[in-house]
Amino acid sequence: MENQVKLRTSRKHPLVYSLIVAVVFTLSLNVAGVLIGLFGPDFLVNNGDFVFQGAAECFSALAAILCVFLFGYSGIWNERSMKLTRALDCSAYFIVVSLLSLVSIVPILLNPEDMPALQPVWKIIAFLITIFLIGFTEEVFFRGIVANLFYDKHAYDPAGVWTAVIGSGFIFGSMHLINLFTSNPVGVLVQVLSASVMGMALTAIYYRCRNIWVLVFVHSFVNLCGSYSAGIFDYGSSMTSIISSYGTEMVISAVPYLIVTLVLLRPKKMREIIAYRAGIEVSQLPAVLSSSKRSKKGSAVAIVVALLLSVVMYGAAVYFEMDSAVVHYRGYRDWNGEPSFSEELAEFEVDEQAVYVFEVSYSASDYDTSVVVVISEYGPNGEREAYRVTASGAQDVAMTVKLEQGKRYRVIAYYDYSRSEGAQGYLTEVEISKA
Repeated sequence: MENQVKLRTSRKHPLVYSLIVAVVFTLSLNVAGVLIGLFGPDFLVNNGDFVFQGAAECFSALAAILCVFLFGYSGIWNERSMKLTRALDCSAYFIVVSLLSLVSIVPILLNPEDMPALQPVWKIIAFLITIFLIGFTEEVFFRGIVANLFYDKHAYDPAGVWTAVIGSGFIFGSMHLINLFTSNPVGVLVQVLSASVMGMALTAIYYRCRNIWVLVFVHSFVNLCGSYSAGIFDYGSSMTSIISSYGTEMVISAVPYLIVTLVLLRPKKMREIIAYRAGIEVSQLPAVLSSSKRSKKGSAVAIVVALLLSVVMYGAAVYFEMDSAVVHYRGYRDWNGEPSFSEELAEFEVDEQAVYVFEVSYSASDYDTSVVVVISEYGPNGEREAYRVTASGAQDVAMTVKLEQGKRYRVIAYYDYSRSEGAQGYLTEVEISKA
């Protein structure tokens, strides 16, 4: 009886308990990470981000399973409201866009001699397991529990469904703020904003299909396609550097998620969600669904708060980006026909010794081209190369660099077009900002 009272209380206050769930998720992951770092074997600590995170995710996954039972949602493991094929149709945007993100690997596969070194097989396996664990843990916490808490409280009519979708989406996005401890604040704020809208779309899929395993697959697949270069190829990049490489322009990536959410929750499909909630056939619902005044008020508040949070986060990201960038170069050029050439992109002096993120984005009409971007330190004693990154075809590369106060640096791009047969133009972007 006492447990039932607790469950009823959690459903009456979904926002409070969802925040508690987000805190439990964050603590389970980070406390596990600290313990592994302090007492774990060297094998887990010194073999890269994915081995270390995979070990921590195991503890977080166990915490997720425990919370499912504590909140009385053990039915999510077998719950279904539609066939698997229809559920995957609801997720089509995520699957297709993730597949398209793999386009950059095509020139690498077509030119094996340019293929970067692969990670050891066991590290690739560890990467794949970690990617699955991330998808499983986050979906169980944030769709299996948080989305259901909002669903139980609000999703009796269309306006209530929107309140639940917006609320659970922004709770999901907010937990990414923990990355502020390890990554560039610009990248983290952009990630939080994009993840919030992405979370809304994932919640809409979950409300439509009521199949947690579909969400685990979709989430894992998105993460796999987005981070394969760090987990499969030995680029020397990490999740921290990937997040730090996000710029404010990437906020545009949140727009398609919003469109997907609107499509998934269009009136015809909203009827299916309401009918499933009521345990009746869609045909038994009235021709036009109405929402209570209380639901309309709740959804209006949710929309206003979501817009305010989005504006604040984007504004903060713009501020930090302007404050932290010491170099921001973007230039489009036509190929001059030479097999190799170079150009100076920037010259600068840093006013603070710190760790910086060195990001290079390169895209060309011919994938058989490449660029090496070099940071050189120069002074009275001459010039020496400090750091370099290589990008080919259409590629984004990021790494962390340590620059010294008072020293002058030059950024030079060296292009290789020796194998190009019909290149036209190329776009090079370089940003160096405080980590």
